[in-house]
Amino acid sequence: MHPIRQNFTAHCLKVPKVFDWVNRAISIKLQEEIQIGKNLFTDFMCCSFQIPCGEKERSTLWTSFGVGHIGGSICIEFKRGCGQPLDVFINGQRVTSISEGSSFSATYSHLQSIEIMCNGTDNIGVCCGEFKINVHFEPGSDCDLHSHRDIERIDCFLSDRHGNPISSTDDSCALLCKELTSPEDRTEFELRTPEGKKIILQRVEILKQGFVTVEIFNCKGQLCRKCIFPFSEIETFFLCAPPGTRIECEITQADCRAHIIPPIDKCSPCVKLVIILQLFQSITVLADVFIELQAVSCQPREEIIESFTCPIPILPIQ
Repeated sequence: MHPIRQNFTAHCLKVPKVFDWVNRAISIKLQEEIQIGKNLFTDFMCCSFQIPCGEKERSTLWTSFGVGHIGGSICIEFKRGCGQPLDVFINGQRVTSISEGSSFSATYSHLQSIEIMCNGTDNIGVCCGEFKINVHFEPGSDCDLHSHRDIERIDCFLSDRHGNPISSTDDSCALLCKELTSPEDRTEFELRTPEGKKIILQRVEILKQGFVTVEIFNCKGQLCRKCIFPFSEIETFFLCAPPGTRIECEITQADCRAHIIPPIDKCSPCVKLVIILQLFQSITVLADVFIELQAVSCQPREEIIESFTCPIPILPIQ
């Protein structure tokens, strides 16, 4: 048999060339302080009111619908009315009457509703004024977590800024790993290998940035706290990264652990939260190069189609 002669031609291909490649694990420690006891929230509201005179029903200025354990300070200023005092009702009970041009201020440890009634001739004129309230309340939650002794389990994971879990391999901007310095500003260093050979390497600084979320569960398995913390860390690498190369950083795996450190002061509602985040990273130095390849162009072969013929049917024996 004679060999088949092929007409090879030169082809240029652009491919990435690896100049350097290292794997390294980094441990990032965060120390945060959180409050275990119930959180107290504060809110301030201000509004004007205009109520027709002689209304038979009370007009509600504020109610604590859906939220319990509310206290705060109120101020009702009665600017203009119908010649009659303005009645004020707190938690359904009449507490005072305000004359025109006067105001009423008070502080209550328990607030449910604030109502007023505009006295005067029916549908003639209005009662005008301003209402202000500064409230302090605890968020409604059935979770029972009063001290660090009530904590049963702590979960820690990589997340986005909203606390949604992400994977270290997700193509997301929530986890950032990139070169911090400009490729043109890499500083060169002359180093020696263990064998004594001199080599020239460039200093590269890599930034890792993202979020970790810590979830705290009580003895009943209820999620009582969800805290989101940002983190950032800069590492220095000495790599073969000459001008024209680029750095690709990949977080291949992540591990997060969190621990509660009890307070020295037993009466303190705050505890220290220690987070240990381990990131396993792959750092590659690449550049696009052109190579010449001797090859021959290929074409698909013709498809072989077999012809099938159906046999003549045979009548069954009668």
